[in-house]
Amino acid sequence: MIESPRGYKAREFNLDDFHKKVEKQLFERQYSADDMWANYTYFIKAVLPVAEKADVRLALHPDDPPVPMMNGVAKLFTHYEGIKRADQIAGGSKYWGLTLCVGTWSEGGDKMGKDVFGMIQNFGARGKIYAVHFRNVSSPLPVFHETFLDDGYLDMYQVMKAFRQVRCTASLIPDHYPGLVGDADRRLANAYSIAYMRALLRRANEEVG
Repeated sequence: MIESPRGYKAREFNLDDFHKKVEKQLFERQYSADDMWANYTYFIKAVLPVAEKADVRLALHPDDPPVPMMNGVAKLFTHYEGIKRADQIAGGSKYWGLTLCVGTWSEGGDKMGKDVFGMIQNFGARGKIYAVHFRNVSSPLPVFHETFLDDGYLDMYQVMKAFRQVRCTASLIPDHYPGLVGDADRRLANAYSIAYMRALLRRANEEVG
């Protein structure tokens, strides 16, 4: 945890510190991207037909943080090409889509293949975003900390407007909000985040129509 420039407590991730001080191989060997794609494909082919029969939608969350390898395990969903491949494996099923974590995607910056707005245009316009983790961060990797919605590098009004423009009906969820003094259970932080989201949505509705 760090103290942000505005004085609240926030979680920080430093890629260099992670590699030097935290990372360790968790299993008896490394698991490559090919290994993980084989596992993911097996899982989707087994589970998706059951989900379709039960009328349950599966929503894929990107890897957070979007780093290709961590602790000896390859991460697949760290850029647009990985998400695109997962979409293809699902065969266009209307029961497969995304939990688009705006924070995770913005952590990757220009390394993601498409920015947040490109993802909204692509997947949101096709009705393939089922849930949104609506959050902001201070900067892209290699170092970032989590912020309140109005305190990161993304213009969250433009993000909300982009969702509104494609008529996205996903659930918008405040996520990873920082801590405030005297708010141990983060109820005030949650209320602030929801109120800010509602204000952004009202403004977007008035502008987009």
